Amino acid sequence: MSAMPGFEFVGREPRVYRIVGVVAVCLFAALWLLGFTSPWWAPRSPDPIHSYPVHFKGGVTYYYAVPVGWFVDNGLWVCFSLLAALLVVVWLYRSEVRRVQ
Repeated sequence: MSAMPGFEFVGREPRVYRIVGVVAVCLFAALWLLGFTSPWWAPRSPDPIHSYPVHFKGGVTYYYAVPVGWFVDNGLWVCFSLLAALLVVVWLYRSEVRRVQ
């Protein structure tokens, strides 16, 4: 049985590819940590600072500051968009990509 074919850059990958990849991984890690640690620091009732509600599985609602709440609510879409940006970068640099077995 042969291995699945893949792709690699000839030489070193473009700097923008690395930057977008690192940003995507860091944002996903931050999103995961915010979601995982919310029970210990996010209030369950709104106040003037924590006014952005985010509903979690099991019917639990935590309230965040607006920028943090927006990120917790939409961060996964941001990560998916960055992964799509990686595909665009590969397409733009397609002359420097080769198929490997």
